[in-house]
Amino acid sequence: MVKSILVAAVVLAGCGKSKSACKTEAHELATYLRAMDHTPTLIKIRDDVYLVARPELPSLNEAAEAPVVFVRATGIEFRGEHPSLEELEAKLAAVAAKTQDDIAAGKVPRRFVWDHRIYVAIDRDAPWSTVVGVAAAAGKTGYVKWMALFAKPSPVAAPPRSAISDKLDKLLADDDGGNKATELARMTSEIIKSCKPLGKAFGSVSSDEGDKAAELIEAIEPSLVDCNCDVDVPSLRSVFFGIAGNLHPIGTVTVTLSTSATPLAFPAATPWRDVAPKLSGGTSWFVAS
Repeated sequence: MVKSILVAAVVLAGCGKSKSACKTEAHELATYLRAMDHTPTLIKIRDDVYLVARPELPSLNEAAEAPVVFVRATGIEFRGEHPSLEELEAKLAAVAAKTQDDIAAGKVPRRFVWDHRIYVAIDRDAPWSTVVGVAAAAGKTGYVKWMALFAKPSPVAAPPRSAISDKLDKLLADDDGGNKATELARMTSEIIKSCKPLGKAFGSVSSDEGDKAAELIEAIEPSLVDCNCDVDVPSLRSVFFGIAGNLHPIGTVTVTLSTSATPLAFPAATPWRDVAPKLSGGTSWFVAS
């Protein structure tokens, strides 16, 4: 969605403020945008799942489509249902079979590669025994690239409120993705329409693969200076953060599941918060003692 919104913004013309004041304002905005996390947020963490924090991990920036299993203190959730471990295994097997059938029939995007990944969002209070059961179900059904999700602190605070914040909040809460993208593009166009260089930068973002947000972040400062910051800069900050910013970055540790690997073993009742800091990448198998 980010790409479609960023590319969709259009332009008109205008004039601006003094060069000195504009350069300062444009540089402050660019510094903030460069610092913010703008990795994709394809995985929405449920409000009742409290991930363990691992601030040292890199942000997840390759969130390819894959099953997401939520492991909570009270049980498992998968695609809106609450299966037992046996039921989860059957459901994952069905998803894996359908994925392979779709690949064979050419029904997947051209760049799609099934790398056997599964995302696992684990509540800090979930018992190790449930984590072990989910890993076993994943391994038996071909989902051997087991990616545990962790919380990371945002490198920046949310931007200060601006003239469009109330409208933006309401729009971002809209569940209609298509309507949201269209309205955000329209809102962005309205904000930048008086700055021709900025509109040109938004309109020229490549449709090829790549980090569109990063491209625009680098273009914003010189574009603002070129038009003497003839925009509402606080509103521009708000809408750009609303489109591309991420206040809740996610990090991952990837474990390749193999029954022949050295097991990672803990007592069954051990809470995930005690295991999580010790989890590292590589090949392993999970065992509850």
